[in-house]
Amino acid sequence: MTMGQDMDIKYEAVSKVVSRMTKGEAVVLIVLNGNDGTGYSILAESGLRELLPILLRKVATQISTDNVPSGVGAMDSTSDS
Repeated sequence: MTMGQDMDIKYEAVSKVVSRMTKGEAVVLIVLNGNDGTGYSILAESGLRELLPILLRKVATQISTDNVPSGVGAMDSTSDS
């Protein structure tokens, strides 16, 4: 797997372990406030690297949707307008 220049070296070993354990074609690892601080690592073949922005946007949208309190943004049919 190729490593991008954007990879955080301190989490490279963890990404490699995850890749071997899962036999995954790509690994995106994000660590917040870990033992070695905050960082990320991306291991992916070049063809998959190009798909990562799309996938990460979908993940971000899902996280945002999951964190919206019920009723926020929805039209309330009982309100007086």
